[in-house]
Amino acid sequence: KEQTMDLPPQNTGFPWGDTDARIFEKAFLWLKDRKAEKTITILCSINTHPPFYSDLDPPPGIGDTPLTRAFYATDQALETFVSNLEAEGMLDERTLLIVAADHQITHGGEMAAAHLPEKRFGNRHIPLVFVSRDLAPLSAIDRHALASAVDLAPTLGDLLALPEQTTYYGKSLFIQDKRY
Repeated sequence: KEQTMDLPPQNTGFPWGDTDARIFEKAFLWLKDRKAEKTITILCSINTHPPFYSDLDPPPGIGDTPLTRAFYATDQALETFVSNLEAEGMLDERTLLIVAADHQITHGGEMAAAHLPEKRFGNRHIPLVFVSRDLAPLSAIDRHALASAVDLAPTLGDLLALPEQTTYYGKSLFIQDKRY
């Protein structure tokens, strides 16, 4: 039931299953049902994985490729998710929303060549975004430092004042020396 949230099946033909819009919709419903609880929820978007999914046309001026369409669809799904959280009063000073990626868009090298023939995006880094009404606890993070997904767990540990875990591959973003 938590997987379907009583939503009708989606018949998109997308081999990964649900689209990002559906994943974010399910997550919102799940979080809304647990509004009074403390939770850590991890959502993995999939539109931007081959063969890519989008039922939206990109805005004018954006190259119309399957991958840019998928980026746009994911962006719109995330915008709706955040708007829904705000409308329900669930994006407050006690809430931290982290938007991250598991790799950059040219991961593997062949992705850019196969799906971005104009190389418009090049070898760029994916931003790490923190959304909250209270960003003061994050003020010590160097906003320009490079980081990786493996740095999220130690960073969250620091934010929650948990004991340091020496088994983490990454390191907290609050540690300023020897960044990548």
